[in-house]
Amino acid sequence: MTSLLAAALIVFGAAALQSCTGFGFAIMATPLLFLIYDPHLAIQLNILLSIVISVIMAPGLYRLLDRGLFKRLLIGGAAGLPLGLLVYLYAPTTTLRGVVGGIVVLLTALMLVRVPIRRSPPADVGTGVLSGLTTTGLGMPGPPLLVYLAGTGTDKETLRSTTLCFFLFVYAASLAVQGVAAGIEPDLWRLSAILLVPTLAGVVVGRKLFTLVDQRTFRYLTLALLGATGLYLVVETVGTL
Repeated sequence: MTSLLAAALIVFGAAALQSCTGFGFAIMATPLLFLIYDPHLAIQLNILLSIVISVIMAPGLYRLLDRGLFKRLLIGGAAGLPLGLLVYLYAPTTTLRGVVGGIVVLLTALMLVRVPIRRSPPADVGTGVLSGLTTTGLGMPGPPLLVYLAGTGTDKETLRSTTLCFFLFVYAASLAVQGVAAGIEPDLWRLSAILLVPTLAGVVVGRKLFTLVDQRTFRYLTLALLGATGLYLVVETVGTL
């Protein structure tokens, strides 16, 4: 019961972050859910709830989509999915925890320093490959895509619409690939049904926060939480070696 309450609080906060900023559900939820559930269950749970959020938020954003970028991301994402499946199937549990923690720490650092990146079609495809890989392997398409689009100076509307539409595709494809190759975790549907309510509540609260909370303050609080979570997972992994 305690673990279920903790999971509900995690998905609520992560959904509020996603709704408020346009990204962040997987970045926040995945490493925290790793502390409660088996990594494979945590990954599939994150993917399924992320699909729900994308379905809710994506309609109406298509008109703001950068279609050229979106197509190139899809091409790369499709190529990255089978690579990520190898990670999902064969990486040890402790390795998965450490990799996720390391990615979160790296992402936090890159977001703090705002690393400039030059945009190009090959880079678009390459980012899609990395996002597809990290989605199937870790349930986290956001880190490579977010760093790339933020580093290239993509405007807020395009970033939000393109990432949400891409997430909808890559999450659904990843869950299908995992289901065919490794099966669906037994507790996935039961936990998803229970956690759907706090997830939807988080989406509603996040929309309210968008108009009430200073974005700079919210950004730094989010980065602090992500950095602390990532460091904890890395330290925990190193301690088990």
